[in-house]
Amino acid sequence: MHLKDFKKGIIIRNGIEETGSWTKRLNHWRKSFTENSIETIIISAYPQKPKSFKNGENSIYYLLNIKLPRVIQYLISPFVLLKKLIKEKPQFVLIVHGGFFEFYTIPLYCKFAKIPLLVDIVDTIGRMYKNKKSIFDYIVLYNKKLFDKFILKKAYEIFVISSTLENHYKTMFPKKKITKSYPTTVDIEEFVYISNKDTSYFNNKAYDVFNSSGYLKIFYAGTIARTNGVEFFLKIISELISEYDIKIKIIFAIIIGDVKNLQDLFSKYNLINNSEIVPTVKQEELPILLCKSDILFIPEQGKETANAGFPGKTAEYLLSGKPVISTNFSDLSQYLINGENAFISEIGDSETYKNNLKQLIYDKNLRKKIGNSGRELAINNFSHINCANPFIYSVQEFYVNKTH
Repeated sequence: MHLKDFKKGIIIRNGIEETGSWTKRLNHWRKSFTENSIETIIISAYPQKPKSFKNGENSIYYLLNIKLPRVIQYLISPFVLLKKLIKEKPQFVLIVHGGFFEFYTIPLYCKFAKIPLLVDIVDTIGRMYKNKKSIFDYIVLYNKKLFDKFILKKAYEIFVISSTLENHYKTMFPKKKITKSYPTTVDIEEFVYISNKDTSYFNNKAYDVFNSSGYLKIFYAGTIARTNGVEFFLKIISELISEYDIKIKIIFAIIIGDVKNLQDLFSKYNLINNSEIVPTVKQEELPILLCKSDILFIPEQGKETANAGFPGKTAEYLLSGKPVISTNFSDLSQYLINGENAFISEIGDSETYKNNLKQLIYDKNLRKKIGNSGRELAINNFSHINCANPFIYSVQEFYVNKTH
């Protein structure tokens, strides 16, 4: 195959959610590939297609159209996937998030089709750090172990989003090329367009909390799989509220997580009257809520899992022009500079975090300054337009080497 014939690829994931950052990330890749005249489709190998979804929307295809027991899905999806690959005849395959049982037919296809297999790793498996593991936990961990041994080993190139993952896989595969991909992305034009809409767009009074000028609005949208970072924030903000009698609403839009546990933390820190949980929104609608907030916070979740991953909504947070406060985990400190484009402090440093948050609460001009610098950071570093470039360079390299 000549380099000029490189025009089609397939991105495969084992789950697509309407509200997740990683779904947004895949769509940004697809747009970026399109900017380079490369056609890509996104395949969700598992689970089955939602009833409301029409296959082909946004170039996303679900392999399974009917509800089946999980074991049956694991058994048949690799062969349905293989059939799809044979039909589509891609020039490369990019796997994102999955295990051996879902994807073991892919390396076989890539080998016989003589095309590159790329794998993008965005996180580690939190289950490995649980003290008490269920049988299902052990199955998931074994699935990942086999994935590393039989799929990652066959990949032409492995992509990661953090230094922690980069070091881990360089140790595991010292002779394999490990490359960083874009850790967070944003479609700037789309963001600006949707951010101009009002909360009435949702036709839900729950979002009226964003419209009041009687209190400062501090917002977090995302998952709460582990509450250590959230609890750290709530403890600090409760101290500030009790010491300075400030009017604040802490607003959460939770995609995945234990809401009951979060509500218990509200009670623990006497924040029931200062906290709201609103329904989550689709990823493309999130800018409406971000831009109606005053301060945005990013909590770490766990320790190993926090450092391995990267907060996927960081680009949107920054582009909103609202100041971001966070602790230093993953590779955030490679982008965020304390007091310049965000406020960032070391994990557990409650004194610095409290001082940072206090400054943001009381100084409107500082909020504007930090927010504007954060927006510039997002524009210069996280635009979706170039986010597929690392993969394109890899595929080009594969075919150049193949011709020689």
